[in-house]
Amino acid sequence: MPHRAASIRTVALVGHGDSGKTSFAEHALFKAGAVARAGTIGDRSTVCDHDADERDVGHSIDACTVHFTWKGKDVILVDCPGYPDFAGAATAGMWACDLVLVFVSAVTGVGVNTRRMWEAAGAMGKARAIVISKMDAENADPERVFAQVQSAFGPRCRAFNLPVGAGAGFKSVTPCFEDERPEGGNTLCGDPGQARSAFFEAVVEADDALLERYLAGDEIKHDEAAGALTAAISKGTVVPVLFLSSVRGFGLGQCMDFLAEDAPSAAQPLGIRAVYEGAKDSPVSADGPFLASVWKVAIDAHVGKIAYLRVWRGELPADGNAWCSAGGGTVRLGHAHPSRPFGKELRPVKSVGAGDIVAVTKVEELKLGCTLADPAAKCTVAPPEFPAPMAHYAVESKAKGDEHKVSAAFHKVQDEDPSFRTGRSADTHEMIISGLSTLHLETILRRLSGRYKVELEHRLPKVPLKETVLGRAEGQWRHKKQSGGRGQFAEVHLRVAPNARGAGFRFVNATVGGSIPHNFIPAVEKGVREQMDRGVIAGYPLVDVVVEAFDGKSHPVDSSEAAFKIASSRALRDAVEKAAHALLEPIMEIEIDIPSGCMGDVTGDLNTRRGRISGMDAHDDRQVIRAHVPLSEIQTYAADLRSMSSGEGSYSQTFSHLDVVPANVAKKHIDAWHKHRAPDED
Repeated sequence: MPHRAASIRTVALVGHGDSGKTSFAEHALFKAGAVARAGTIGDRSTVCDHDADERDVGHSIDACTVHFTWKGKDVILVDCPGYPDFAGAATAGMWACDLVLVFVSAVTGVGVNTRRMWEAAGAMGKARAIVISKMDAENADPERVFAQVQSAFGPRCRAFNLPVGAGAGFKSVTPCFEDERPEGGNTLCGDPGQARSAFFEAVVEADDALLERYLAGDEIKHDEAAGALTAAISKGTVVPVLFLSSVRGFGLGQCMDFLAEDAPSAAQPLGIRAVYEGAKDSPVSADGPFLASVWKVAIDAHVGKIAYLRVWRGELPADGNAWCSAGGGTVRLGHAHPSRPFGKELRPVKSVGAGDIVAVTKVEELKLGCTLADPAAKCTVAPPEFPAPMAHYAVESKAKGDEHKVSAAFHKVQDEDPSFRTGRSADTHEMIISGLSTLHLETILRRLSGRYKVELEHRLPKVPLKETVLGRAEGQWRHKKQSGGRGQFAEVHLRVAPNARGAGFRFVNATVGGSIPHNFIPAVEKGVREQMDRGVIAGYPLVDVVVEAFDGKSHPVDSSEAAFKIASSRALRDAVEKAAHALLEPIMEIEIDIPSGCMGDVTGDLNTRRGRISGMDAHDDRQVIRAHVPLSEIQTYAADLRSMSSGEGSYSQTFSHLDVVPANVAKKHIDAWHKHRAPDED
């Protein structure tokens, strides 16, 4: 299918929220005759934001696919969410495309998510271009924004077309390769001739033959340079910057012309490498055996599971069979009715080949990120690295006995969202959901309620504290109970001592002379373990302790396993209360990526959170801070960091170690436990 793939353009629309992506898609569809009218976000009539949740909030949550034909080329647009809270869907959308079109508002400039999407697209090896949109908006300042773009993304960002005016005075846009001078001059890009020369030279650098001729003084015609533009964009030698007012139509046709004539085609998928078993990875071209990836999964109330595929290579075999990396077996796609997505519609197609973005239904084996390949040419394509969760809630169903329903709903959401995680905490036994932000999690909670009728209460997760001893001590307990008939008797003497941090629990039987009969020693250890799980100081598990049973007494009739379990648990409490003891808290190793300008605010804030900075690295205009911070101090850090960094900071965290809780903090936990402790625990 390479001849058809050469006519396909796959384009991801990314940028910060409200930068004009969806508006461009709507007006391009209308201009190309793919829709009868251009929808607007205001009246909730857009093709791309078709989900009820998206229409309620007025912005994209999921990536949406549409397509149109222009200048004989099949242009597929993937409209990606603009808010960083939904960056997982945007990352997947960019992965499925060859060109990433980055939108920047002429009013607000380079937004928070603009930089992230730019960097993510570069890391994936995708071609990139920039659209400065909303040129006709009040307070539009394209000159400032163009300078900001070049400052943020480098001098390779060159004006592809030359605008005249801005705001209400925005008049026209002239293509850079045309020789005529724009009427009314051009203050944004300086002298038009100089702007054309700068763009021309950047393009020539990507073609060795043209560059050699250019350096030798040969005349390079504009049509020759135009032919080299696609290669220059693919290599990143030049990043075209286009100016646009979608609503008024200025620059719209030129932007569509650019996508059809100059954007990289699907014949050579960018950033995609196939990995064969026992061999090195290799780049993928459109010619060869079938190869595709699942880049999006959606669960529809009526249709069921819908898997969206990007076909990298070849055609779907005639029998519809493909090897699937998710289960390692063969799946049947021919009966899954492959369709071409257009907003919420699924339009049936007769064949599936390289460059296509299609949807298949009711193939349960398909998972987001998995590879589909010709069974005779098995290989995999690695999915991108999706943004890691930074916000966490503990959740509980409002309806008792709803566990199975909740679990099924969680699995469906996880199938759809690459940045959503669920799991039960081994320490606190809470059900934890994790996402990119509190907005991300609250959106998921609304979806769980609306789609799956699952109502959940949520709160911040408990911090899994632990108890330990810092010194040695002895404790004892005699359990004696006589109420007629056979009684209960056991006496246990224990020593406790600290174990190395992280070494856990060790039980030692140091009794002599049968003071505790051998057959009751397991009961002693079991009683100790059960009391350790319940805690002694503040109701948290006791860890990193050596417990030694060194003496005791028994009765030939009244002693039993139950009696020795009770005696050993009370003896342990006695010993721990006598020993120097402490609470331990989890310390997280955190890595924070921020703009250099907010370095002082972030480091000062870490100090107030009892953080200890362990290292710093500078990368251009950004700083990476590594620190150790108590988990209890960073449970709301995602929102706090966003505020301190104007939304441009991100972080990741991993468990590092346990450390002693300061006495003033520990006292609050101890007092609270004793206040609510059951009477029979005293």
